[in-house]
Amino acid sequence: MTRQSGVSLIEVLIALLVLGIGILGMVALQTRSLALDREAYLRSQAESLAYDLGDRIRANEDQLNTYAIAIKDGKPSGSSLAKRDLTDWLGDIASALPGGDGSVVVNGDEAVITVEWSSSPSLGGNKQRFETWVRP
Repeated sequence: MTRQSGVSLIEVLIALLVLGIGILGMVALQTRSLALDREAYLRSQAESLAYDLGDRIRANEDQLNTYAIAIKDGKPSGSSLAKRDLTDWLGDIASALPGGDGSVVVNGDEAVITVEWSSSPSLGGNKQRFETWVRP
């Protein structure tokens, strides 16, 4: 009868290798999951902010054309209710979304509200966009 020595040690090393690869996979999945969770949160914030401005426009529909603003225009000056709404809205976007900005395009009796922000760097850092249409 021949005696085998070291077989158990090799089996343990292979088991540790397989376990280590599994743990690294789980860590990668968890990291990706956190990034996607953050992105979903940002998208829900953008949606909420767009609907907030839509409600403001509906409440002040006689000044619909005053709500028009382009991306990167900055906060508007003026004391009308529409200008104050836009200033508050753009401030909320800037504080809630990384690289956030917004625009409103008025087409006749319809407004297209757009909210943009930068995605998480781990997801590429690309610009994301949420749009909604409002008819006062």
